[in-house]
Amino acid sequence: MGTDLVQIYNDGYRDLMGRKHPAGLGQPTRECWPEVWHINEPIYRRVLGGETLTFEDKLYPLACRGTPEDAWFTLSYSPVRDEIRWIAGVLVTVFETTERLHAEAKLRESEERFRALVTATSYAVYRMSPDWSEMRRLDGRGFLADTSSPSGVWLEEYIDPADRPTIAAAIRQAIRTKGVFELEYRVRRADGTLGWTLSRAVPLLDERGEVVEWFGAASDVTARKAAEEALRESEEQFRRFADASSDVLWIRDAESLRFEYLSPAFEAVYGADREEVLCGDHVARWAGLVHPEDHGRALGNIHRLRAGERVTHEFRIVRPTD
Repeated sequence: MGTDLVQIYNDGYRDLMGRKHPAGLGQPTRECWPEVWHINEPIYRRVLGGETLTFEDKLYPLACRGTPEDAWFTLSYSPVRDEIRWIAGVLVTVFETTERLHAEAKLRESEERFRALVTATSYAVYRMSPDWSEMRRLDGRGFLADTSSPSGVWLEEYIDPADRPTIAAAIRQAIRTKGVFELEYRVRRADGTLGWTLSRAVPLLDERGEVVEWFGAASDVTARKAAEEALRESEEQFRRFADASSDVLWIRDAESLRFEYLSPAFEAVYGADREEVLCGDHVARWAGLVHPEDHGRALGNIHRLRAGERVTHEFRIVRPTD
């Protein structure tokens, strides 16, 4: 630009011009950029007075596509002198920083949401990179150890080796579908012991529909898993005992008024409205259990069982007294 501020620019600046090119080439900057002349005019006046000015992430509402849109730039304005040191024009270097600033704003927004969720929930909350290669942040809420910085070895630090293949497969599926990741697996807790977590993460998408981050929460389900395992062990022990016994074994549920009979001879379940007996493959002491008028049918079933059939039959039962 000379002192008349007539524009001459390179290909990089041309890309920034949008619809203003090619008319802007050789045009005074005031005519080309009237929407920001109130910003530029005092800058050019100072530079033509001998100053060099630099601005970082400066906002310009430019009408490159017809209507003003906010854009940010890092700019440097320098006086250009002729052979006798007179200022003959202005050199402007421009780097657009709009995308970077938008990305930083989204990151700050994500961190604000993260902090808000951490404050509001008792769950451990975490953020993952798009491909899950890096745990960007984890607030363990006393359940898991917090991260002090992004971690690329979170699988080794937190996950039981036996569960890593299952987790990797679930992650691949979530990434492929851009869907929800949800899984129960074993983790190393903050106190160093092994526990269980139910972890659920959702993808955060950009305007193009690409995953920019995963946001998740993990709850401690160690006590529930321990109770489930204890119940399975108890039921298995009771089943082994029942299978080894020829006696009639009853369990009463006081709330549902259901009785269960478990033995090699019979398995009976009945409630308030009906009686049903499923016979097994041995004969046990059943006198006093079946109503006298139905002894014949029950005995017939036993003979059929001895012949190798599996029998289900309904008949009246004499309920045991409490």
